[in-house]
Amino acid sequence: MKLLHAEHTDLHRHLAMEEILLDRVESWGTALYFWRSTRAVVIGKNQNPWRECRVAALLAEGGSLGRRISGGGAVYHDEGNLNYALFLRRDQFRAAVPYEIVLQALRRLGIAAERLGRTSMGVVGKKISGNAFCLRRNAAMHHGTLLVAADLEQMGRFLTPERQGFSTYAIPSEPAAVTNLSDCVPGLDMESVRDAIEQACRRGFLEPLERMHESELAGEASQDLEARHRSWDWQFGHTPAFDFRGEAGASIRVERGMVTHVDGAGDTSRWRIGARFDA
Repeated sequence: MKLLHAEHTDLHRHLAMEEILLDRVESWGTALYFWRSTRAVVIGKNQNPWRECRVAALLAEGGSLGRRISGGGAVYHDEGNLNYALFLRRDQFRAAVPYEIVLQALRRLGIAAERLGRTSMGVVGKKISGNAFCLRRNAAMHHGTLLVAADLEQMGRFLTPERQGFSTYAIPSEPAAVTNLSDCVPGLDMESVRDAIEQACRRGFLEPLERMHESELAGEASQDLEARHRSWDWQFGHTPAFDFRGEAGASIRVERGMVTHVDGAGDTSRWRIGARFDA
């Protein structure tokens, strides 16, 4: 099993590295990737960023927006959040296995965690982890978050959008009460959580861990993927078409992040056809 610990906190580079690792499953086999980022909101592949978070405030305050290649809902990231990604051949993938690996690791740390719904884990009904997966013909990725010591106040602030009035088929997030693992076990740190997951993976897959460095993933392909993850076209332009009811009754149609139709009896001068949507 390949094991990578990212040393940087660049969100878009991490998301690109996940794609590279998914592409290499057939040749590399099982891999486990741990990373953290500075303040960010990451949305699912088919979500609407304006509907999910305070986009303008997030970017103005130095945060980042990311869009995953997997589905699922929006999650908040900061350096108190540990992200893990498990890569497997498609014929090895069993949906329940990654959850059980993490749950076993947390139990060994004295945390009585359990599954919450279809894609979350929690403690006493409070969410500690959101998860998603991406399946390709011969490869699978399961990745998730773990709230170790995140700023939960900022999480609530950034994941509460300022505007309503969206009509869309984009997948909505499901709000939930949250807690940090360090509130369950005072003094718990990132390294302890990461080490526990590593050991649980090794026991679960009966494979030795082969430590690697991110430099082994560097190259033109990773640079291209990183540039895509940083791009407006991916973060915003990939948003499914939607309608927005603006001020004074203005009705705005948005496709690929661009305003395509404006209607309404009130002042619609703010909205210009062919311009990027900005709520």
